[in-house]
Amino acid sequence: MSGLSADRGLSRKLFAWLGHPYFPVVAAGLVGLWTALFVIAPVLGEAAPSWLEPLQRLCGYNPVAGAAPLDRTAILVTQGYLTIGVLGFLFWGDLRRVLAADRSAAIILPLTTALPGLLLIAGVATGRLTAFPVQTPALTRQVTPAPDFALVDQAGRPVSLSDLRGRVVVLTFFYAHCPDICPPLLARLRQVVADAGQSGLPVVGLAITLDPGRDTPSALAGFAGQLGLDGDSLRLLSGPPGALEAVYAAYGIDPSVLSNNLIVHPGRFYVIDRQGRLAYTLPAGDIPQPWLTNVIRLLAREENP
Repeated sequence: MSGLSADRGLSRKLFAWLGHPYFPVVAAGLVGLWTALFVIAPVLGEAAPSWLEPLQRLCGYNPVAGAAPLDRTAILVTQGYLTIGVLGFLFWGDLRRVLAADRSAAIILPLTTALPGLLLIAGVATGRLTAFPVQTPALTRQVTPAPDFALVDQAGRPVSLSDLRGRVVVLTFFYAHCPDICPPLLARLRQVVADAGQSGLPVVGLAITLDPGRDTPSALAGFAGQLGLDGDSLRLLSGPPGALEAVYAAYGIDPSVLSNNLIVHPGRFYVIDRQGRLAYTLPAGDIPQPWLTNVIRLLAREENP
């Protein structure tokens, strides 16, 4: 009998609460705030606290693209507003009386219910919510050790990959007299290193020459000056032909020298994590600039995957 009495007591309390005039106000406000969390999660992006990560996954947030599909988030917001609409329909009398008598409730309730919609607009305006599905090329996270090397930069300073542990390294190959893919390749590398540096991310860019005969350290120093490159965050590397050929082979580069001294080579970014492991090999032309910055941000946040 005691269990039955307890159940009846709980039922009476529940019905008493459902019949309270403030119940629809509190319920609608909480639904509005809960719905807003589904929009806050992708809008905050990588700045979101860890407890919002499940909501980011539910919204389809892509950390590489730094955005979530608008349609999925809009559906979640619509479901929240439908719930608020049902509450308003069922408890319209109580809602009207409370909002007319309580000024604070008349202010707080519209704010909490409008918040998801306002955040949705902000997400679209900032590019965190996109009208089309957010897709990235196939990015396979690797954990194999990146081949080490010992070369010199444009200032004649020795550079080895093992000395850069603790920093994310973005590596590419180029030559100073390249008339086509190298200038935009270096421009992208410079920009992504600058973006990462402004965010306080530990990153360094390395560009290894494919033309050691002409791209001596002194020649690269002049070339770096022409481009306005920072000698600490973006370093142009050269070295003896034998050492460079070993690096080419280790990274799968097979440069072909044409009769007019042009060199045919792929445009790639090799992104190396802070533990010295080759994390991603990215085709430079297929990766939007913000995505490359997001990849670096993800690697910089990793502890020891």
